[in-house]
Amino acid sequence: MKDTPHVTIVRRFTDLKTIRLPSGKRRLLQDLTFYVEDPEFGISDILTSYKGSVTDYSTIPWYVSWVMSWYKVDLSGVIHDMLYTIDGSDRYPHLSRRQKDRIWRLIAQAGDRGSLAKINSIQGAAGYRALRMFGWLHYKKK
Repeated sequence: MKDTPHVTIVRRFTDLKTIRLPSGKRRLLQDLTFYVEDPEFGISDILTSYKGSVTDYSTIPWYVSWVMSWYKVDLSGVIHDMLYTIDGSDRYPHLSRRQKDRIWRLIAQAGDRGSLAKINSIQGAAGYRALRMFGWLHYKKK
């Protein structure tokens, strides 16, 4: 009997609209909502970063920026930032840090509705590994 291949689904329901703050971070002007399903990692959630949330998108160190352009991971960075906060941990307590990092990768690889603003699988793997190795420095758990 063959194993059923898992199907990963990423759908964005709202657009990213922000205003730049003096600190360089961004404040969301409306909710940003995704549906992410990945049976292999046990993920099936509607994820929302609320209007008024502050994000730095995906913080990409200068020494990695030649591999991955920051604008290609903006959407995933906003959701990932929310998941790493106390609020995100309260709203999605069933998601492990590993699953949250996987969500970053899935959204980054899905891109922005058919545009070229997405990363390829090699960039996704590299970004995911970096999150796994260094994300704990910013992960806020109660």
